[in-house]
Amino acid sequence: MDIEAAVNLKFTVVGNGRYKRTLEHDSLVLDTERNVYFWNSRNTGGDVADFLIKFCGVHPKIAWTMSDPATALYERKEVSLKKNIHEILWQNGKNHREYWYSRGYEDWIIDKYKLGYLTKNYTLPCVMEGELKAVMLKNENFVSYLEGSSLSLFGLDIALSVADKPLLLVESSLDVPILDQHGFRAVGRIYGNQAWDHAWNKYFLKEQVIIIPDNDSAGYGILSKIKFHAKVVRWPKEVPKGFDINKLYLRNPEKFTSNVQWLIDNSVPIEFMRQG
Repeated sequence: MDIEAAVNLKFTVVGNGRYKRTLEHDSLVLDTERNVYFWNSRNTGGDVADFLIKFCGVHPKIAWTMSDPATALYERKEVSLKKNIHEILWQNGKNHREYWYSRGYEDWIIDKYKLGYLTKNYTLPCVMEGELKAVMLKNENFVSYLEGSSLSLFGLDIALSVADKPLLLVESSLDVPILDQHGFRAVGRIYGNQAWDHAWNKYFLKEQVIIIPDNDSAGYGILSKIKFHAKVVRWPKEVPKGFDINKLYLRNPEKFTSNVQWLIDNSVPIEFMRQG
């Protein structure tokens, strides 16, 4: 993260060239070549880490990671959920998007969901009713969560802001952005395929919900916990066990939209699946 990105977390940076200022504080000057700031009226200044610590409330270890990932040490247990931590991680991830690209995400969808990066972990924030509830950490080997994270739905606020399409309830939160990118409303879950809080049922009572489990018994196990009317996708018989939305996209990106629409059009009432 450079000094302009750091200051933009709190203020609005304006100007061109080496030296820039902010709309809110004319005496706050950024030297973009040296990657430092000077706040003349407050007689203070420093680098990216210094600004994040002093004015964004970021823990020193995570601030050092933001400013110099090559030399900083990161202890996840010392980084907890904070009000704006996902904004900081999103800014930090603007030059670390390889994993998101491998799933087919475009930059605009990465920015829409504020997907970020923190020392070999790609970050996915869960915001519900305007409050940050969890940050999922995804690396090559496993999924974990920032300390303080709780059972959450991913993409809920964005999905509920649009009401002209069916709402797809998918097993993995990582499937939500690619569905949105192709014009579908979607909400995902974290903490495993059986994770469900009965308090969430209220969000779906007035929605036309299509549940898309992964193609295995664990995926379909969530149906017993659903307390609202919905339809459920039945994967075609030729689809292998464990098949999911991500595999559907990677198998044929050009036909992804039509393939998802086929699943929706051929979904069946949840009561039928429970009986079967």
